[in-house]
Amino acid sequence: MIPHLLILIAVFPLQLALGWWNDKHGLFDSGEVGFWGTIIFVVAEMAYLGALQ
Repeated sequence: MIPHLLILIAVFPLQLALGWWNDKHGLFDSGEVGFWGTIIFVVAEMAYLGALQ
């Protein structure tokens, strides 16, 4: 469980940056920002799980 939490902590600045960037440019609505923020975490998690094999 600890590695997954570390991944979440590692990608959290990217998720915040996405929200900040969207506030400046207004490309996405709030639901899309949440979706892409989740996708950032899922991609990092899949890379970690793939590296284990």
